[in-house]
Amino acid sequence: MKFKALLLGTAATFAFAGGNAVAADLSVAEPVDYVRVCDAFGSGFWYIPQTDVCVAIGSRVRLGATFDDGAGKSEDDDWVWETKADANLTMSKMTDYGPLTTYISFDSGHVNGSGASSWVLDEAYFSFGPATIGYTGSVSNASIGYTDSDFKLIKADANTINLAFAVDGIGLFLGIENPQDRWGSSNAASVPDISLAIEAEVGSVALFGSALIAAEACNNDSAFAVAGTAETSFDMVDLQIGGMFGSSECGPEGGNGFGVQDGWAAGGSARVNWTDTFQTAGSVWWAEPDGAADSWGGAATLFFQPTDGMEIFIDAGFDEDGLGAIGAEVAEQLRKFIGRIGS
Repeated sequence: MKFKALLLGTAATFAFAGGNAVAADLSVAEPVDYVRVCDAFGSGFWYIPQTDVCVAIGSRVRLGATFDDGAGKSEDDDWVWETKADANLTMSKMTDYGPLTTYISFDSGHVNGSGASSWVLDEAYFSFGPATIGYTGSVSNASIGYTDSDFKLIKADANTINLAFAVDGIGLFLGIENPQDRWGSSNAASVPDISLAIEAEVGSVALFGSALIAAEACNNDSAFAVAGTAETSFDMVDLQIGGMFGSSECGPEGGNGFGVQDGWAAGGSARVNWTDTFQTAGSVWWAEPDGAADSWGGAATLFFQPTDGMEIFIDAGFDEDGLGAIGAEVAEQLRKFIGRIGS
């Protein structure tokens, strides 16, 4: 009995001592700082631990093929196979004077065996209250087309100071932009470009209008452009129309400038959202530049998003010369087919 009591007492002593050891370990353990969801700036944000800064990280991969049998293209150039990727980081916090946000994005791609391009800065800016300062799209930017190939009415990315205001449901925008980003680094302009824009909704129609004024474009000549679009949706269909008028002695450089250097253009587009992950779209546009032949073109695109952050598309672009070449090829193949039947 004494021996059994001794064993029991020893076991109890060990258990008591072990329990104290565990309790001591728990008492000094660091508290776990779980990542908290931040819903102040939309979905996808979370708080950086031990701060009041919200962050969101985004990325997208696009895989696609574009067919364009335009004038001057060889058969090897008809199809363009491409893979593109972009990544972005947004950081926001609330201050006593409103939200403060910084945004940066990069993109890269691989097109038709040309080798992968390095990561290139796409946008970088910060916004505070009504002001956005940095490298981003012009407030006057406007385009026609839900398709992958669209028609740029006014297009530029620039180092800019943008101001945005809302008055009775109407958005008003002002941009003061570096002219060299639009007209080329060789332009010695010292006067910034001025961009203006307005947007509003009338019933189910979203309206957008913009203007660009360049006091010193290429060769210190002035340039201006105005553009406007209207969009609406019903059931699973989205519709858009738009147009622009521009006057400039400079051609667009690096994809920037006007859709028509000197003249006007108009067009429309439609998109059918068959499901949340599959859409088809078509676009057509017409341009009448001063001193040059009229032209028209368009595009059709199939889009598929198998998962968030990934898109697969097939795009076909055409113009009057390209359709003529396609029509001639179809006629030639039909002639050969009929000839084989007759023989």
